[in-house]
Amino acid sequence: MLLIPLETSYPVPSHRIIKKPSAIVVLSSGAYNRHTLGGDTFNRLFEGFKLYKKYHVPIIVSGGRATSTFSLAKAMKNVLVSIGVDKRYVITEDKSDDTYQNARYVLKICEKKDFKRIILVTSAYHMPRAMLLFNWVKHIKKNKNKTNRFKTIKIKIIPYPADFKTDMHYNIYGYFPQLGYLLISSEALHEYIGYVYYYTKERI
Repeated sequence: MLLIPLETSYPVPSHRIIKKPSAIVVLSSGAYNRHTLGGDTFNRLFEGFKLYKKYHVPIIVSGGRATSTFSLAKAMKNVLVSIGVDKRYVITEDKSDDTYQNARYVLKICEKKDFKRIILVTSAYHMPRAMLLFNWVKHIKKNKNKTNRFKTIKIKIIPYPADFKTDMHYNIYGYFPQLGYLLISSEALHEYIGYVYYYTKERI
């Protein structure tokens, strides 16, 4: 139940809305410390792969070492290349340790590459916080002269939620304690805590 407000914040956009993207951005979630990507990351990556097959544009994979002992972005690139993505189309961003840094470093790459229209892929429950931070970074990037003025990065961000945990269908068994529901609730709480964290850090 906690995930429903998060997962219903952004619907999956139609291809009419997406039009002609410049790039696809896939955010990592986590990994097992055996050079193996976690399930959420795989689900996001697979959605990014499907979009690549349709639009054939570069994919930016974003993730550092915050939850693992290896670069998540590099592991994500290896998976994409192994399933047929041209390695020249995969751009790695492996400095970020959280969603704020995902936004910061990815948008810096987009500016450098002159990407004007990007599809942002992440888990549906994570999309509200991701969009909040990507838009925050996009709109209040400081000028190079370090004055108090701000400039807007002219990049259109199209949210493309993936990895849905809820299907909006319930039965009597859903009211009994289950390990799966506990995991889902912990993910939701992590997102809500994330909002509080960024608020206290004055990032939003």
